[in-house]
This record gives sequence, structure tokens and C-alpha cells, in this order.
Amino acid sequence: MSVQGRNIRYAVLIGAVVLAGAGIWFVSKSSAPPSAEKIQGAIGQRNVERDTKVTDADVAVTPGEAPVAVKEFLKSKQFRKIADNQSFKGLMSNQSFQSLLSNQSFQGLLSNKSFMALLSNKSFQALLSNQSFQGLLSNQSFHGLLSNQSFQGLLSNQSFQGLLSNRSFQSLLSSQSFQGLLSNQSFQGLLSNQSFQGLLSNRSFQSLLSNQSFQGLLSNQSFQGLLSNQSFQGLLSNQSFQGLMSNQSFRSLMSNQSFRSLASNQSFQGLMSNQSFQGLLSNQSFQGLLSNQSFQGLLSNQSFQGLLSNQSFQGLLSNQSFQGLLSNQSFQGLLSNQSFQGLLSNQSFQGLLSNQSFQGLLSNQSFQGLLSNQSFQGLLSNQSFQGLLSNQSFQSLLSNQSFQSLLSMQNGMSFMSNAMQAGSSAD
Repeated sequence: MSVQGRNIRYAVLIGAVVLAGAGIWFVSKSSAPPSAEKIQGAIGQRNVERDTKVTDADVAVTPGEAPVAVKEFLKSKQFRKIADNQSFKGLMSNQSFQSLLSNQSFQGLLSNKSFMALLSNKSFQALLSNQSFQGLLSNQSFHGLLSNQSFQGLLSNQSFQGLLSNRSFQSLLSSQSFQGLLSNQSFQGLLSNQSFQGLLSNRSFQSLLSNQSFQGLLSNQSFQGLLSNQSFQGLLSNQSFQGLMSNQSFRSLMSNQSFRSLASNQSFQGLMSNQSFQGLLSNQSFQGLLSNQSFQGLLSNQSFQGLLSNQSFQGLLSNQSFQGLLSNQSFQGLLSNQSFQGLLSNQSFQGLLSNQSFQGLLSNQSFQGLLSNQSFQGLLSNQSFQGLLSNQSFQSLLSNQSFQSLLSMQNGMSFMSNAMQAGSSAD
């Protein structure tokens, strides 16, 4: 092939390449680029559902300013579990709750593993979503309680956590009246009492707290005043009385509406705050009497409740010698006697019981022996004799010291016993 022919072929090839390049450039400029869908496969076109990440902004926390404990809390698994809850987001945006997060003592609680475990509890999370409970968390007075190390220890108690997870108790926490009680500094002091915390951790007492009727009592402002009484708080911290609170029969008494009205009586509350009477309540024998259904019926009697509210009779109940009589099983049997209970409900006889001179007779050990006598108890249960006891003239005789000394003498007691036996045989 000649040199001239070869040159012509090279010129044609170069021209074709130039024309092809020009054509590609023209097409790319004049045509729109293909859509993403046309260049993706089936996997590339799938719809992926992604959770919205909760940011610091969502919970109104400024980066760099949040305390270390709060930062760790925001990073924790427990927080991630509850962060998507809209009600909880509202709580985190609450300025009052933010001030709680800034509290160093509360921050220490956020570092507590046991409390963090509580945050993971679904039932407790539901409680956090409760608007009424959120209002409690925003309460500055309640902040003080949450910042209390002793109360924090209670929150870390697994048994108490179980109580917090109880729906019935949660309804109590959501009660405005009970929230007012929780904000009471004196009651907060009671919650910080280790002995009372032991009572709160008692399953039997927890079941009492979950009782709607007892919750009604706790929501009673007058009874709340009793709970705020330091002397009564001392009684609640008494292990023997705590044992009584755990007694199912006594719990049923506490749930009794009639007894609740008695517990709300200021005069009776004064009796409950009396250290001497508290000693009686701590007496196991007397506790047995309180657990007696028949005696509970007497306590529910409005007329007898009036007697319990009588200051003079309260003085008798505080008398150690008379307390000894109340602890006497034989006398307790008399108190459980419906006929004798009818006598106790008699206003005229109540007047006799309120008589200081007759109270002196009741405190006399020799006369107490007579009261423990089954034959004499039978006489007391006799309606005819009860009518005599209700007679003012006979009451004045019983109040006469000389006659009382006669009754206290062994000869006098023998005479009374013989007279009673004769009366019984005559019947």
C-alpha cells in the first residue's frame, strides 16, 4: 500500500472519532438525566422505616450544660425505652421537672442502678405518663422528698418498687389529697423513718394501702393531721403496732367506714397520740381484743365512739391499772358480750364510766378481780341489773368511796358473788 493511501485512511478514521464524540456530547446536553428509580434495583427501591431519634433538643437539655449524671441518663438504655413516650416527652419539657434534673441529690438517684431498673418497669413507665403524677413530680416540695437520701433508699427497695407498680397504689399517688400529704414536711419525715419504711415494705401493709376504703381514710384531711402527729408517727414506727397493722382482722377494721369516722375524730386522735394509750395498742393481748370481730362491732357503734371521744374516759383508758384489766382475757370476753356492749352504749352508763370516782373503782385491782369473775359478768349482762346500773341513784352509790371500799374487801366480794349465784339460781 502506498504512503498516500495510508494517509487518507488515517484521516477518515480520525474524522469518524471526532464526529462520534460530537454526537455523544450533543445527546448528553439535550437529554434529561435518568431518575433514581430507573437506575435502582428492587433492593435499592425498598422503603426503610427508621425510628426518630430523640435529641437533646426534644427534651430541652442544652448540650454542654447538662450535668454528667443527666448526660449518662440520656445515653442509657432505660431512657431510650421511655424516650418515645409522648407523655414522658412532655414531662421532660416541664420547667419544674428540669429543675429537678438539675438537683445534685436527684442526679445521684439517676446513677442508682436499682432506680434505673425501676425506670425500665412498664408499670412504672405508665405511672410516669400519668398527668396527675407528673404534676406531683413537678411539685417543689416533693422534689425535697426525692432528694432525701433515706427516701431514695426506699425507692431502691424492690418490695417498695413492687408497691409503686401496683395500679391501686398508683391511683392513690395520683390523688390530689394524698399528694398534699406527700408534700407535708412532717409526713415526709415519717417516710424517711427506717422503721416506717420497713412497714411500707411489708406486703401485708401494702395490701392495706391498696385497699380503696383505707385509701379513702388516707385522703381524709383530719386523718392526715393524725399522720403528721409526731407522737402517732412514733406509734407507726413501733414494731408491735406494725404487727397489728399487718393483721388481716385489724386491717378490715381500718377499712370500716364507721371506724374511719372515729379515726377522723380529733378527740380520738388525741387519744391515739397519748403515749400511755399507745402502750396499750402495743400490748399483744389488747391487740387480740382489737382483732375480735365482736369488739370491732362495738368500736363501730356511734354511741361507744362518743364514749371513746370523752376526755374523762380517755383518761381511764390511759390508766395503767385499767389497761391491765383490758388485757385480761376474761374481761375481754365480757367486752365481746353483745349484752354488755349494749350496756356500754347506754348514755347513762357512759356517764358512770366518765365519773372519776367510779374510774377509781375500776382501777382497783380487787374490784377488777370481781369484774373478771364469770358469775359477776353474767350479772352485768343481765338486762334488769343493767337497768339498775343506769339508775343515777345507784350510780351515786357506786361512786361512794365507802361503798367502793366495801366492794373491794374480800368479804364484800364474797357477798357479791354469793348474791350473784343466788340470783343466777333464781333465774
